[in-house]
Amino acid sequence: MFALSGTLDALATVPRVALDLWSFCCRLRWQVRRGHPTAVKSPLSVRTPTMRLVVRSLVSLAAIASLASGLPARAQSGSSVPAPERVTTQSNLNYDSVMRIMAEGDAAVAAQKFPVALDKYDLARKSFGALVQFHQGLAGSFSGIDVKIANDQRQRAAQAAQGRDQAGYKLALLYRRLNQPEVAIPLLVQVVQSQNPTTDLGKQAYAQLYELGFTSLPYPRSVDGTQPAPQQSPAPQTPPAQQPPAR
Repeated sequence: MFALSGTLDALATVPRVALDLWSFCCRLRWQVRRGHPTAVKSPLSVRTPTMRLVVRSLVSLAAIASLASGLPARAQSGSSVPAPERVTTQSNLNYDSVMRIMAEGDAAVAAQKFPVALDKYDLARKSFGALVQFHQGLAGSFSGIDVKIANDQRQRAAQAAQGRDQAGYKLALLYRRLNQPEVAIPLLVQVVQSQNPTTDLGKQAYAQLYELGFTSLPYPRSVDGTQPAPQQSPAPQTPPAQQPPAR
């Protein structure tokens, strides 16, 4: 099947010159058979096996040359694998590129271009989420096989997760600014779940949930509900009363 397909492709790409040559030889052979007065009889007539072999060789060489001219340039240069930096630097599978997308969202917010900012933040959040899954998958694949690669992929996954949560938090703030709390609240909950309430970003996300009325208690919890409760130090121990010396 593959040989037949290659043959058909070769015939389809034969240059016009080779086809004209074959047509001329066929006409010449017909004239020789008919005894046409203008036909030239020579040892290299198309009626001889030598001439037929020459014509077929020319056609085959023309087809091969045509196929070779269509090969990609990288195959001729001998380099078939591009550098990794050229593949990922300008794509959404590169951490720095996604950070630039999030920065474009910040610039759009400053310019009051909220629809553009929503698209940028959402794209950054989804791209970071994809990076987290990819790096976590690679870390699991190399677990127990190569410790350095597994640890490197875990670090990259954690870095991408931080960027994802930052983009999600900014997206939630923008939705809240646009009076769409029903969209902001799920994003804030995801940030708290991912970050842990003890981190700075987790605390900020929970504070937004509290301001929106989604939660009834602030965090960190305090006595009056406005400030964290001060840590109480243990009461100092009073020394025992001294008894007067016995007389």
